[in-house]
Amino acid sequence: CIARSKHRDIPGPTRRLAASSPAFRALKGEARSFKSVEPTPQTMINPAEGKKKHPPTALQVAHWVTFKEDQRLEWQKDYLRRLCEADTHIQETYELIQEFTTLLRERKGEQFDSWLARVEQQGGAELQSFAASAYAKTTMP
Repeated sequence: CIARSKHRDIPGPTRRLAASSPAFRALKGEARSFKSVEPTPQTMINPAEGKKKHPPTALQVAHWVTFKEDQRLEWQKDYLRRLCEADTHIQETYELIQEFTTLLRERKGEQFDSWLARVEQQGGAELQSFAASAYAKTTMP
């Protein structure tokens, strides 16, 4: 056991760290102790607050956009619909990404150039950057 080792090749701090580990304490029969605190109105939450859902993160929404329509749950479809209704830029980006993922899934590479042209005309800066790098890679010898 490292904690009991007196070898000079194991530094003292490593032996002390091993001695404080839960496995070592369990081996020695010393249990962990936690401070017991009684709940008070200040530390308790309102049950209604506990049921509130947090809005999805941008990464979660980005994943939903790349899913097929039938892979999304109803509430995800509804959330995306409301997002698209709230902002035309999101709507256009959503449509372009749907078109791109369809090209990939159905292996319609012959339509990729027309998709790139559409992104150049109406896509956001992020999609235009993606399209520019994709176009550069496809035109390289």
